Amino acid sequence: MALIFDPIIGKLRQRDSVTDTLDLKGSDTYANIILIAGAATGDLWASTTADGGAGVAIGDGIVWDGTAWQNAGRLWAIDGVDGTNGTNGTNGTNGTDGTDGVDTYTYIAYASDNAGTGWSLTPTDALEYRAEIHSAVALTPVEADFAGATWVQYLALLSTMITLTGTSISITRTDGDLFEFTPTAATAVAFNNFLVGDGATLIVTNGNANLSFPSYVIWQTDSGLPPTLQASGVDMLEFVKTGTNIWGYHTGTEVI
Repeated sequence: MALIFDPIIGKLRQRDSVTDTLDLKGSDTYANIILIAGAATGDLWASTTADGGAGVAIGDGIVWDGTAWQNAGRLWAIDGVDGTNGTNGTNGTNGTDGTDGVDTYTYIAYASDNAGTGWSLTPTDALEYRAEIHSAVALTPVEADFAGATWVQYLALLSTMITLTGTSISITRTDGDLFEFTPTAATAVAFNNFLVGDGATLIVTNGNANLSFPSYVIWQTDSGLPPTLQASGVDMLEFVKTGTNIWGYHTGTEVI
């Protein structure tokens, strides 16, 4: 028995019969199919198992001919070859042009600290901070144009020794990074204009117990307390700004 699909009637039928159409009911094992009761002539089942004795292979169609179940042959066809690719579609239309950009002018100024002190358009070694502004129109820049600018240190300070005197001294980072001091009485030490990461060195001669430091100086000593300085000699102290604190280090001594 050979089966074909008739597209006119939309059903399977036997090749040699136009009127003997088949009704595909589903799939099951061959053993279950041949036990189906009440089948109508033309009922067709796909076998999911093989039965060598009955000559049934997986995928064969088992049809009720009104009297018995018959093997109608294979129902499952192998995949056909892929069809050829369709032609490419036409290119889309070009997008519209974007709007024109605007002019931007950049101006740079220099200062001696992060407050813009000593403002100038000309860089020098003494002006270690810089700021820049941007304008949509051309300017002849003046100091007021930089009122809202952010000043950033871009030059390292030159290590010129600065001598401190008095009983209240300030290590001011914008003045320099190398200081010396010989106390003659009890002296309070302050720190000014330090940015995070800034460092400075203080060389103290005959310091003994004459120096006091702010509480925000965190000493990196075994005790966590300020170091004991020599009554007759030179001590080197290093300071680095870290967050809201300044770390202090006792880095060297020299006996006089």
